[in-house]
Amino acid sequence: MDSSLSSLSRDRLNVVIGGLEVKLNEARKTVESLLAALDQQEKLEWNEFLDKFTSASNDLVTIQNFLRRASVFPSSEDGTEFLRKQLIVPKSVVPHEDAELSEMTDGRVPIWNHDTVPLYLRTKQATDVESEEQSVEAGVIPDDKAHRQTQTTGKSIEQLILFFREQPSSISLMGGRNVPHYRRGDTEKLARAVNNGEGLEPNRGPSDANTKSKQ
Repeated sequence: MDSSLSSLSRDRLNVVIGGLEVKLNEARKTVESLLAALDQQEKLEWNEFLDKFTSASNDLVTIQNFLRRASVFPSSEDGTEFLRKQLIVPKSVVPHEDAELSEMTDGRVPIWNHDTVPLYLRTKQATDVESEEQSVEAGVIPDDKAHRQTQTTGKSIEQLILFFREQPSSISLMGGRNVPHYRRGDTEKLARAVNNGEGLEPNRGPSDANTKSKQ
């Protein structure tokens, strides 16, 4: 930590880190319970699982809000900006395993050597992760533009609903003008001809046709 920190800044930083540790531990326990529940999918109660998932989401939001507006900062001061300005350097680098460090980190960081220090104190993400994050941020619509698009879409939907309420639909119009493509009289005449032979001319043989042609 930078030795030029004032006493007030040092106290603020200690309070922020202490409060952050408490909230991170709570979030970690919630995530651990979620993972344990997923390991028993056959006995998983989805309603309880969704409640835990909501709790984990709320914990993360609480951590984010705590960093931005911690109680030790004025309402106009951003806590994350304060943390970004602090310089953290390791007091010592030990080449062998540290039991106390391993216990504090639950076995995640058993050693604090020249390989782990740059990894855990790095201030920039990996190149592939950073490029992916930049591509995602480039595709995000600004809040004001998204708000305008939402309002425009809502107005268009309201106009469509109003139009369909005031005007009869095309289906109703087509139903009212459903003109049959046949004549009832012709259908009845055809039915009588098939069933009763009405209106059919008698079958003429070849002799009748020759006699008629000679005449």
